[in-house]
Amino acid sequence: EGKGARVALHPNGKYLYVGCRSPSPGLIAIVHVEGKGADCSLKVIGHESTRGAVPRNFKLMQEGEWMVVANQEGKNVVSYAVDPDTGFLSFKSEISTEPYKACNVGSPDA
Repeated sequence: EGKGARVALHPNGKYLYVGCRSPSPGLIAIVHVEGKGADCSLKVIGHESTRGAVPRNFKLMQEGEWMVVANQEGKNVVSYAVDPDTGFLSFKSEISTEPYKACNVGSPDA
């Protein structure tokens, strides 16, 4: 069983990302945002594995071109390229933080 965690809106306003602190693997839900204001609707269009247990935090970086995820119990940090046209994530790299738990990610623009 997982719990909702961080939520982030892509800078283009078309995609919402929701972290799910599930045991293994953690997930990022990808939600399409259609319309604005009272006419806005949300539709889950996919999920991406965080490649580790309990994603504690994630951050969209470089104007939404990249997403970095910190998996607390997985003790790793994972990066994805973000497709601004579809909202989907493409795995790019992973580093271990052993023996430490990865909890927060930041960036120079944070």
